Amino acid sequence: MRAWAKPSHSRFGMACISTNGNEVVLRATLRMVVHELNRPRSASIYIVDRKLGEHIVTGVFKTNDSDGAIRIIDQTLGAQSVTLRAGPTFLY
Repeated sequence: MRAWAKPSHSRFGMACISTNGNEVVLRATLRMVVHELNRPRSASIYIVDRKLGEHIVTGVFKTNDSDGAIRIIDQTLGAQSVTLRAGPTFLY
């Protein structure tokens, strides 16, 4: 299990804990969640809309299913995403 402290650029408390293949996120910005989702990915996820990246997120994401996490982000935050063939994903 690993945990991260509050990021210096955020005024909100934040915790991300990895356990049993899940990323548990408590009051983190979407930008920080995407940063963690990008760790195991060969093609990065980019947030195009700055306001979208500032959304505060609480939830559980599977660390080995970033595509599933992107679908959840699209559904719950009303975001849209485009993934280029064998390439990066853009959230907007």
